[in-house]
Amino acid sequence: MMRGMADAVADVSPKKTGLKAAGYELINLSEGWPAQCFRTKNCTGRHPNGTIMADPDRYPSGIKALGDHIHSRGLLFGIYLDAGDVTCAGFPGR
Repeated sequence: MMRGMADAVADVSPKKTGLKAAGYELINLSEGWPAQCFRTKNCTGRHPNGTIMADPDRYPSGIKALGDHIHSRGLLFGIYLDAGDVTCAGFPGR
């Protein structure tokens, strides 16, 4: 879905939106992208190095691949994080 949105904004999909020409340049990934396994006892939702783990079902190619796709369309990529240990919805924070 996120790749499709980037394609639509960049006008490389069959549905021409004109959004990039109108000045839109950012695709922002909101809360809910981290792995939800942190809600169990045996998983923190983080890689061994401490970085937040993306949900492998929603982002099977990983966040870097999504960011590379968005950047290849000439767009910026934003991602939601939180300054606290967890977000408002309970996902891993900083």
